[in-house]
Amino acid sequence: MDPKLLRAAGRGDCAVLEALLLGAAAAAAATPNQQVAIDVGSGQQSPLLLDAATTPQGDSALHVVAASGDGEGSLRCARTIYSHAARLLDRPNARGDTTLHCAARAGNAAMVRCLLDMAREEELAGSAGRVAEVMERQNGRRETALHDAVRLGDKQLVDHLISVHPRLARLPGGDGMSPLYLAVSLGHDHIAEALHQQGDELSYAGPAGQTALHAAVLRGAGMAMGRGGTGLDRNGPAPNPRLYPPSLAPVPSSCEKLPRHRPRPGPRKL
Repeated sequence: MDPKLLRAAGRGDCAVLEALLLGAAAAAAATPNQQVAIDVGSGQQSPLLLDAATTPQGDSALHVVAASGDGEGSLRCARTIYSHAARLLDRPNARGDTTLHCAARAGNAAMVRCLLDMAREEELAGSAGRVAEVMERQNGRRETALHDAVRLGDKQLVDHLISVHPRLARLPGGDGMSPLYLAVSLGHDHIAEALHQQGDELSYAGPAGQTALHAAVLRGAGMAMGRGGTGLDRNGPAPNPRLYPPSLAPVPSSCEKLPRHRPRPGPRKL
């Protein structure tokens, strides 16, 4: 763990971050007897410093910056780290969270867009399906970044994620909990409606064989979720509140947030 590098990432201090990385490169160049993989320009190999710079939770420097902010400094830090160590983009931490999980959970919309741009660049360079691969990564709870955006109640972020990769709305998460089931259970009706518009292949699944309709009945939401061919089981077993898992509760971020100066937010863009 390199606290200086991680603190710089958490603060969005790109000048300090670059100085530390350049210092590591210079030190490696001065010790030719050691086999150190450094390729700053290509971003195909990571410096030893970035490999070693992890928190006790297994967060890389890119996890830290993704969770810490989405101001210009943080975005520059993310780009700098990625240029040195592209493989950190979807490397999981101890709980299975990728950088995209961390950014979505923190509601850092500009950071989410930045990370997806990185994946898109890899795809254009020949890594077919890279955007889908990064977005479909599931953590230890078997949830994608879309689940984090739904739990946060951030409709703009949800809309952005499903516009880039609509299939995310069709993937069940932990305990078979789909994003739609989660949205209905948490009372995020505007998000549930947006997800419901994704078509007949949308997953309605919930835990213990329940569906989003069971969740709506439990809440008394009165949402008209059913339509022809959706697969909603209106004649299924009566919902049991005891079956709801603790994963409906807000999830504390497993991605390390370090003290930083957060710039005054400007107009939000997606």
